[in-house]
Amino acid sequence: MTAVFAVGFPYRVIVFGDCRVTWLAGVPRLQDNLQKVYHFSPTGIVGFSGGVAAAKALFTHIRAQPHGQPLPPSATDIAHQLAAWARLTYAILPPADKVGLELLYAAADYSRVGLVAKNLIFAHNVLATMFAPDFEPLFHSDVAALGYAKTLSVPDIVRTRDDLVGEAVHPSGIALQASVAIMSFGEKLATLSGEPVGSLFTVAVADARGVTWHPYSNGHEFGVTIVDHQFVQFDNRVSPPKAFPLQGIWTFDARHPAHEDLYVGPSKPADKEDTPA
Repeated sequence: MTAVFAVGFPYRVIVFGDCRVTWLAGVPRLQDNLQKVYHFSPTGIVGFSGGVAAAKALFTHIRAQPHGQPLPPSATDIAHQLAAWARLTYAILPPADKVGLELLYAAADYSRVGLVAKNLIFAHNVLATMFAPDFEPLFHSDVAALGYAKTLSVPDIVRTRDDLVGEAVHPSGIALQASVAIMSFGEKLATLSGEPVGSLFTVAVADARGVTWHPYSNGHEFGVTIVDHQFVQFDNRVSPPKAFPLQGIWTFDARHPAHEDLYVGPSKPADKEDTPA
């Protein structure tokens, strides 16, 4: 069960993505090592929920685009370009791979900067969700979510966001505000997940200057960290801790689950994958 979640501040966007894939053929199998949110455009992030094979086809198509193309006029134009690529790749998928695909694009809009202060750049945020098969972008004002993150209380999230806005005004508060926000929203997502393995998130913080990455773990038995610019999960129940890197969607096997993961429970090889929204 996927959770991809974005919340917009006046000067940044914070995006969470879980790491779990649910394989439904045979006995359900949970695999925990897929990264679901990625740097996309200079100041943006894209995440997905749903069929892994469909997502892999889309991201492979995106990666094959020629480099050095002119930057679109705005982050909103990037959202529409992403939707066009998604429609194209989804339409030509084999029928078996057309498991519902959902996308989230979140960015600080480099074309709509309202104020450049000493420590912060205030820019308009673009928060968009898109759903197969037409992927028409739906734009959101404060919060965008996929999967079980949709059940978060938007008024509660907005109140929490507003309480944290002022923390970044002073130089010493910029890093603190981001870390407090990640902990606050990560805890809300972890509470919804209901168990520790599902409470591991890769987190991106995007602003008008670019994107930075952070790990979030809720609990002590399982965790996620960054080693040599790559997300790595670990299992502290064994000594030394079991650890393995998250896989990118480009190299992920969209047909069969991996044998190595953090989940401890019923395990049976599957022939078909499905990650429900």
